[in-house]
Amino acid sequence: MAHRHVIAAAAASALLGAGGQAAAADATATASVELINLQEIYVSKVSDISFGTILKPTSGILEVTIEPGGGRSASGGAGGELIGAGSSSARFDVGGDGGRTFTITLPPSVTLTKSGGGANRQLTLSPEASTTDTLSGTSGQFGAKQIEVTGSLEIPSTVESGAYAGHVPVTVAYQ
Repeated sequence: MAHRHVIAAAAASALLGAGGQAAAADATATASVELINLQEIYVSKVSDISFGTILKPTSGILEVTIEPGGGRSASGGAGGELIGAGSSSARFDVGGDGGRTFTITLPPSVTLTKSGGGANRQLTLSPEASTTDTLSGTSGQFGAKQIEVTGSLEIPSTVESGAYAGHVPVTVAYQ
């Protein structure tokens, strides 16, 4: 009989472990991981905005506007005239993750500086549409959109003749 108590005591000791308690089974839980890896958004210039050649007015102010599609129109300013062709709107290609909405940021106007110094002119800018747009395609695939920037310029009869130039900064970002 004593032999049975020794075997029962050894089995109980093995089950309870060194601390005198029963060994617990390990428990495991898992969590899912989700990652949305967007393609980087970019913008690149396709064409510059150009007003072409303009004959300044003899009196008053000539307002010249670059229209969507690149055409131009003028109003006011007696004797002012648009000479030849050569006007264009600025165009930019935007690319990134398809189906994503993005914002377009540009200043309301930019300064045009006369070559060789002298007076500056202000070019008032406007995007083709709203300041938000959506890339073509679906998420996970490449998407693209072309945006257009137009503008208007006032040319008074007192403006210095010469060539004027400036830069139009355009920034795009995912919403």
